[in-house]
Amino acid sequence: LYAACILTLVGIGALDDKFDLSFQLRFAIQASLSVAMMIVGGIELNTIGDILGSGEVVTLGWFGYFVTIFAVVGAINAFNMVDGIDGLLGG
Repeated sequence: LYAACILTLVGIGALDDKFDLSFQLRFAIQASLSVAMMIVGGIELNTIGDILGSGEVVTLGWFGYFVTIFAVVGAINAFNMVDGIDGLLGG
């Protein structure tokens, strides 16, 4: 599944470069792929640690699903932005 998701993201990236896809379509595909990887892989952000410095771990509960989707889509788009700057990620 992970390889299929990566290949789908690469394909969407290539299509976006050629045809300038709408951000709604890209977001929908990226969010769908992150949900698929969460469900199959069983991976989600369920705590954010001791972010407040109080010594207690902050748990997210069911909100962790949304935080995970936001983090995955954000990371995908952050790498996409950096890669658009003179090939920084390409070497």
